[in-house]
Amino acid sequence: ERVEYRANLRGNNGDKSDIFVCINGKAMQIKRGERVEIPKSFKQVLDQADFQEMVAENVLEETVSNSR
Repeated sequence: ERVEYRANLRGNNGDKSDIFVCINGKAMQIKRGERVEIPKSFKQVLDQADFQEMVAENVLEETVSNSR
């Protein structure tokens, strides 16, 4: 099954490079800002990465707040 996906134009720290995703030896490069259809498993990995990034940012903000 394929699903629609659109990566943000900029990643961390303003990164504009393409996104590389590899699952069990199957690889894909996704251009930022363009709507593409990708396998559902790749979207799940990208969604998990976005979630993990959000959690890490929250932990960092909390750590900085607590150190003041």
